[in-house]
Amino acid sequence: MDGLGSRKVKICGVTNTEDARIIADSGADMLGMIVDVPVETPRKMSLDEAEVIGREIGDEINIVVVLCPGSVKEVRAVVRRIDPFGIQLHGFESNAFLKSVRYALRDHSYPDVKLIKTVHVDEDGTVHGIMPEEDYVDFILLDTYTYNIASAQTGRGSGAGAGGTGKKHSWSKSKEIVEDSSIPVILSGGLRPDNVKEAIRVVDPYGVDVASGVEEEEEELESPGVSVDVGVGARKRGGGRGRKSKEKVMEFVRNAKAK
Repeated sequence: MDGLGSRKVKICGVTNTEDARIIADSGADMLGMIVDVPVETPRKMSLDEAEVIGREIGDEINIVVVLCPGSVKEVRAVVRRIDPFGIQLHGFESNAFLKSVRYALRDHSYPDVKLIKTVHVDEDGTVHGIMPEEDYVDFILLDTYTYNIASAQTGRGSGAGAGGTGKKHSWSKSKEIVEDSSIPVILSGGLRPDNVKEAIRVVDPYGVDVASGVEEEEEELESPGVSVDVGVGARKRGGGRGRKSKEKVMEFVRNAKAK
């Protein structure tokens, strides 16, 4: 599953089995599914839908489930249903919460599940939220901060636009974090096939993550949906936002792993 090279690639916001198969065949290392988060995003799906995709894909690619959990119990329930490679905690979780999740998974026979903590960075280089302690997480993922991410967890807003906004944050700050961190760092936020090489050159992260940057254009989405046999509970690949472009996925992976 190491793909074409050492740079790791995560394709996030998968909503249907056909896109999942495109990503599994692309050479990417991780496939992300955004499950029951308290934000408005076309990439959000239910746990039932994610479980179907996970069952269909099996061990063809490492699956990461993206959550903004309200409790450790919620994380355990997702792990029990999907048995993912990793859990990405995408909110403003404390180190105390991360510690509780880590120990709970170990105590419930899931010691190998990786924990990825999102750290939110804005365009000015300000870090919003805590930097995780290395004892509690396996990876840091740097994503672009928006007000709505914070408002979703504080109850002051809808959280619309949390991830998948196509906006970059400060790469110079990301580079500092990579250089100072003992935890492997995955860069996300505003990446596309045409800028991922430059992002890697500037930041030198362990891996890169993309969602909206490999999705089909609006004019392509106006075409009728493609009916796919995905089983009970999963979505068919229709003409909604979040649908991945095979060509963009392949180009992104190729450029990210180019030596």
